[in-house]
Order: sequence, then C-alpha cells, then structure tokens
Amino acid sequence: MLAGQPRHTMKIKALSRSTASTQAPGSSIAKVTRNLDPNLHPFERAREYTRALNATKVERMFAQPFLGDFEPGHVDGVYSFAKDPNSLEHFASGSGDGIVKVWDMTSREEKWQAQAHENLVKGMCWTQDKKLITCGSDRQIQMFEPYAQPSRSPPKATWHGNAAFTSVSHHRSLPTFAAGSSVISIYDTSRTSGAPVSSLVWPSAIDTITDVKFNQVETSILASCATDRAVILYDARTNSPLHRTVLNFAANCLAWNPMEAYNFAVASEDHNGYIFDMRNMKRALQVLKGHVAAVMSIEFSPTGEELITGSYDRSIRLWERQKGHSRDVYHTKRMQRVFSVAWSPDNKYVISGSDDGNVRLWRARASERSGIKSFALRQKLAYDEALKERYKHMPEIKRIDRHRHLPKTVKKAGEIKAEELKSIRRKEENERSHTKKGSHDGNLDAPTITMSSTSAIDIQNAKFNTLGLTKTITDGKKICCYTRSLESCSKKNPILVLIHGYPESSYMWRHVIPLLPPNAPLFVPDLPGYGASAPIEKNDKLSVGKAVLDALKEQVKKVRQDGDIPVVLIGHDRGARVAHHLTVSGVSGIEILGVCLIDIVPTSTQWQHFASPASAAKEVSGYFHWPLLANTDLATRMITAFGPSNWCQEMILRWSGKNAVGTEKLKADDALTVYGAFFAQEHTLRASCEDYEEGATTDVVKEEKDQKEGRKIQVPVLLVYSEAGIGARFAFPEVWKEWVGEGVRIECRGLGGGVGHFGAEEAPEECAEVIRGWVGLYD
Repeated sequence: MLAGQPRHTMKIKALSRSTASTQAPGSSIAKVTRNLDPNLHPFERAREYTRALNATKVERMFAQPFLGDFEPGHVDGVYSFAKDPNSLEHFASGSGDGIVKVWDMTSREEKWQAQAHENLVKGMCWTQDKKLITCGSDRQIQMFEPYAQPSRSPPKATWHGNAAFTSVSHHRSLPTFAAGSSVISIYDTSRTSGAPVSSLVWPSAIDTITDVKFNQVETSILASCATDRAVILYDARTNSPLHRTVLNFAANCLAWNPMEAYNFAVASEDHNGYIFDMRNMKRALQVLKGHVAAVMSIEFSPTGEELITGSYDRSIRLWERQKGHSRDVYHTKRMQRVFSVAWSPDNKYVISGSDDGNVRLWRARASERSGIKSFALRQKLAYDEALKERYKHMPEIKRIDRHRHLPKTVKKAGEIKAEELKSIRRKEENERSHTKKGSHDGNLDAPTITMSSTSAIDIQNAKFNTLGLTKTITDGKKICCYTRSLESCSKKNPILVLIHGYPESSYMWRHVIPLLPPNAPLFVPDLPGYGASAPIEKNDKLSVGKAVLDALKEQVKKVRQDGDIPVVLIGHDRGARVAHHLTVSGVSGIEILGVCLIDIVPTSTQWQHFASPASAAKEVSGYFHWPLLANTDLATRMITAFGPSNWCQEMILRWSGKNAVGTEKLKADDALTVYGAFFAQEHTLRASCEDYEEGATTDVVKEEKDQKEGRKIQVPVLLVYSEAGIGARFAFPEVWKEWVGEGVRIECRGLGGGVGHFGAEEAPEECAEVIRGWVGLYD
C-alpha cells in the first residue's frame, strides 16, 4: 500500500448456527427443516389420503382382539361378574354350578374359589373392605373374604330370602348393599344374618327384578329393571320410588355411567341397548342397534365414553356412547351365549363370560398393542389416528374401517332382521299413504308381530335359563323341553310335569316356576307342534301325552336307571286334557302320583254343554272356536287370512280376565309377541286345529269308552279354575266327581278377583301357593 493512499475495509457476512439448532442435545437425529407453505405442496391431500388408507388397512390387518381365556375355567356357564373397585387386576366370576372364582387379570390365573351356592350364581359385588358378596337362585346371599380366607372356605355371613335372588349391588361408601328378587331388599353388612334393614318396591310392581344397581356417583340413587318391562328409580335416603318407565320389551341388565351421574344404560330383550337420562325418561338418549338376539349384559367403560354389551347371539360388541352402531364386534368359534361382560379399570381390556364355562380376555382396541412404545412410535400412531379421523368419511376408508367378519348365523340373522324391519317400515308407509286423514282401518289396531319364531325361541330359552332350567331337544319325537334336577326325583319329591295349553307354549309357566321350591324337579315341555317342538302324526290327547312322557323318560334315563319315574302332572287347558287322559290310561315306566287340572271340564262334558239349548246360546261367544277349529282345513285357511299371530293374541286377550294387574302379568315378558310368533309357524297352526278335531272325535270316543268300562282317575286331583269364567258355568268339584274313582281325594280352588282363563299367568302367586300345598313341597 502506497503511503498517503486511503485505507479500504472489507465486510464479510458469515452464516453461523449452533449445533443445538440443528440437532437436539444427546440425539443423533438431525433436525429437518420444513416449509409449510401449501403452494409448495400441491399433492398434500393425496399423500395424506394414501397414508390414511394405508393406516386403516394396517389397523384391520393387525386387529387381533382375543388375548386368551382364564385357566382353569368354570365347569358350568358364567353368569355374573364383579370387579374389585380397589384393584386393577382382580375380579370375580360366578357360574351355573354355584362356584365363585377370583381371578388375576395379569396372569389370567385363578387365585381363589368357593362353592357359594347350590345352583346358579345370579349376582356378585365387592365391598370397600375387599369382601365379596354373592347371591343365587337358592334364596341365599353369602359374604366371603377372598383376600383373607383360603379357597373353599365357608362364608363369613349368610342372609336368607323368601325368593330367588337375581342381583346384588353395594353402596359406594356405606356398609349396605341391595339385593333384587321380587322386591329390592337393603341389607347391612355389619349384621351378618337376619332380615333386611328395609325394602323398596313400586306399589304396582308385579314381577321378578332382573338387575339392581347403586349409582356410584349420586350414591343415594338406585335403579332396577324387571321382567314386567319396568325400569324404576329409587331414592335410598327416603326408601321410596322416584320414577317408573315401561319399555316395549323386558330389560336384562343395567349400568350407570361412572362419569355422568344421571345417565345409565339398559340391555333389552329386543336385541337393543338403550341409554337414558334419568332427568327425562320419556325417550332414550341413544339406541344401540346391532345384535340379533337378546342383550344379556351391558357396562360402561371407566371413561364413560364407551360401552360393551354381551348377547345371546354369541357375540360381544363395543360402542361409542354417541353412536347407535357398534365400533367393533368380537366372537370366537367356541364362544357360546354371552351372559356377562366387564371393562377393565384401566380402560385397556374387556372381559366376557359365556355359558360354555370360559372367561375370556380381549383388547378394548382390537389392533392396539401393549408394552413400551418409543416416542417416535407414539408420534406415528397419533399421526395415523389424526389422518384416519380426518378422512374417515371417504368411501373406501369408511368401507374398510366398518367391515367385520361375522359368524354365518349372526350374519344371516342380521339380514333376515333387516328385511323384516324394512318390510314393517314399508307397510307403515303404505298405511300412511293410503289412509284418509282422520280415519283408520280397524285392522290397524290388531296386534302386529315383529318377531320371528327364532327370536321367540331365543326369548323363551333365555327366560328359562335365568330360572335355572336346561333346554333339551329329545332325539325321538324332537320335543323341546326344559328340565331341572331330574336326578333328585323320588316319591317324596316327584317330578312336576308342567304342560301348557292353547294357543301358548311352555313360556306360560315363567311366573309359576320361580315360586316353586328350588329343589323341585321340573319337566316343562312344549307340546308337539307347539312352541319349539316338532309336530307328530296324531294329535289326540293320549298320543300327545305319551310323546311328552317318552321325552321325559329319555331325559331321566340319562341320570338314573332304576324303577318307575314318579311324577305329578300339572296341566292348563289343552295340557290339562292331556294330563286327564294320561292319568286314566297310564304310561309304562311312569308312576303318576297326582294330577292338577287348571280351568277345564271333561271334553265330553263340554261338548254336551254345547248341545243343551239352554246353554248353547251363552256359549256362542266364549266357545265359538271349538266347532270352528274342529274343521281343520277350513280353520287353517281362515286363520291364515286373518293372520295367525293376530288370531293368537286376539284369543288370549279375549279369554283373559278383567283384573288389570292380572292382565299386565299375562302380557309381561313380551308373552303375547312370543306366543304370536310361535303360532305363526305353519305346522303350529295346523297341529292346533288337528288338536281340536281330535277333541271332537277320538278324544270323546275314548272318554265315553273309559266311562263305560269304569276307568277313572285313581290318584289325588287338584282342580283350579276361574270363578268368573268356567266356574260360573259349571259346578266344581261336582262336574268332575263321576270321572274320579270312589274315595279318591279331590281338592278345589277357585281364582277370584276377576282372574280369567290364564290363571297361571294372571294369578301366579295364588296358583303356586295352592300347588305347593297340595303336592306337599315346602322349603
């Protein structure tokens, strides 16, 4: 540089970045800089859609919800669950043989067991001090200490009731629990025996309570559901009922939302679940549709946002609270009808118990995997969930996400049900379109059947199952029968054969059975051609009766081999006429110790009564069906034109009494719908008409021959009749004396108070009381 020249300076700009801005401390992953300007990403939506579609496919591909069953399982079906509220891993299950087990959910192993009851364990609950309370159909409540006692230890406390218990529920903080039977009884756990502290009942309640639950948030509120279709709310502080709602079908179970104190869910016999707000019970908040058979159990998730249901269709479904269709359905080839379900306290798993004796563990999210997840994996899963939520309405993603493989029977039943509902909606729309405003067709008021015979069988099976009876279809004549304790029969404890009448099924005995002693052996058949039984060639009373008793012998032979089978025949209407002919003629291998005939006179006597000019005019309205049905071909065509189910329901209501309470009992448990569905079967309609045709010919000839040759009833007879009905036209017991041997004891009981033809359903308590006293069966 020359002296005297100005000095020039140069500015240099340098980029300087710290390592922390490009890479997190301690990490080997370099930071990626992104420009989020949408103009630079024209295919953003396409890429996101593809990722959402792939994520949906991967989720369905990895959907394996079943984790395993708990070993060793129960010998009998699993009918009740109880989660320990103070433990994440322990819960109890109860089975049909009276065994109660406590399980460890982590290891899926049995930790404790005890023989709690003689038969079905109907309900269980835990106390706050880790004691287990169980109830059963043996009319006992037991309390155990599984954490302090070894297995098979005797109970710490026992309470006895007057009827079979169906459920128990413990108060959240107080030492009290509620037990459901015919009433709700409140017990104090500090009193280890004795009568309940108080009882809760709706003034006009008429049937068995199926479930009872304390609200665990608003702890003074108690809810119950019963077989008379009622859902009732009670206030435990005042021991008084608050509100009663009657559903269209009976409810089997209910559950309170653990996060919203005023919401609860109900599992119904109509294949649906219902969510109610107890502040407004006029309509359901949500209807859960998807099952194809009765929903037997229901429970909310710990978050209160989801539910699980178990059904008679051999599947369990998971639901989002705000949606009416299930988000997932679980099933296995071996799993049978599901009677109990539960959600794990950590919201990660669900448990199911079915009548195959297994307790199964499932993932609450079918594709979710347990275990430790890295931060990157958690981010990826969250990103995939966000994408699936964003594009869930796209047709392809929606189709893949909703698709589920179902058992063939469930899928077919669902298709049939959908077609039936579509037909009903189309019919209703046509009626609205072609009916003038302000006018109506009289036929629109006739009962309408919306149930298939398969659904009716499921309802009947479920009802008898809850009563502790086992269903069997005999190998010979394909007679459907429900049995209990046949192996314990003796002359002092004979088998009670309950035979239904026209136009019903064995379902008519549903009210009487719980009122009979729990140790009484029972045989409850559907007559050939009726209900779920197949028809036979001849429908005269003796042939029908022999088919029934042959079915009984087939069942008893499986459990005992020696001697004649002691029985007491109890029949109503057609069933009583069958019992009459069997008692006179006798059946090989069967020792008939007595016969109970409900609301009939001898067939010959009834026909002679028609022939009397003085009485014929009075009988026209009440017994017009006798000569009509005796013409099988004509009657079949006419009833088919009218609608077999409509005819069935019309006749039942026509012959019922004027007692409003009795009529409600008759209608309870959707009985009219069940009878109508059975009667709509073509073979049932024909068999019932042939039954009356034989009654006008073969049966009358046989009765006249028996009388002429001196064959009479030679065992004790109980006559039960409606005082307002047949009792007003015939003198009891005089009308039967010439048909009973000399010196044979005859007892008589008239049912008053406006009770009609169906005494076993309209006045079951009175019928059961007189039967118990006459047979000599006491607890």
